[in-house]
Amino acid sequence: MCEDRKCVEEVVDDYLKSLLRPQSANEKFKLFQDNEEEDEEIDEKTVTNSYLFTEILIKRILNADLDLDFIFEDLKSKLGNSHPIVIFLKELLEE
Repeated sequence: MCEDRKCVEEVVDDYLKSLLRPQSANEKFKLFQDNEEEDEEIDEKTVTNSYLFTEILIKRILNADLDLDFIFEDLKSKLGNSHPIVIFLKELLEE
C-alpha cells in the first residue's frame, strides 16, 4: 500500500509501462494488491490511493495523448466494476 504521492506516481508509471509490455500485463501492482478478496471492505487508504492514482493517470494520459477508453477497459477487466479507480474513471468519462 502506498503511503505517499510519489509511490502512487511510480505505480501509475509501472501500470502504463505494463501496457507497452504485454508479457507483464498480468503483474500485480502494489496499489491493487491489498484488496484481492472480494468480501474485503475497501478502506480509506485504498480510496485515497485510488483517487491519487486516477488523478495522476489522467495527467499522464493527457500529456502523452493516450487512449482513455482503452485504459479504462483494461483497468475494469483487471480490477472489476466496483473498484474505486474504475468508478472514478467512469465518472470522468461520463462528464
